[in-house]
Amino acid sequence: MTTTTTIETRSVDDRGVLMHADDATAQLCLSLVRLETALVERGLGLGAVTQVRIHATQPAAASELVELVLERFRSGPTTPIVAWVSATPPEAPGMLVRLAADVAITTPHS
Repeated sequence: MTTTTTIETRSVDDRGVLMHADDATAQLCLSLVRLETALVERGLGLGAVTQVRIHATQPAAASELVELVLERFRSGPTTPIVAWVSATPPEAPGMLVRLAADVAITTPHS
């Protein structure tokens, strides 16, 4: 049986403090690291990700951000659908990017 869950990540430290204020690329990279960590914690790899939504406050940077995500996933077994969503207003001053990834989790039938 396969179920889908969504993992959301942001560019924040372990205390919830925003990292890389006003730097969309750095925020995206940290969000991707946090996504990969969340996958490992669930015993999953990048191949489990079916879709990534980039919530970005700056539409001009969106195509570059989509390319960065696609580049990261090209080394994996599958490439998810990647899209950007306009996110206004930001959740915190200086936050330009957050990610939401849909993940397919397959469990054996009992």
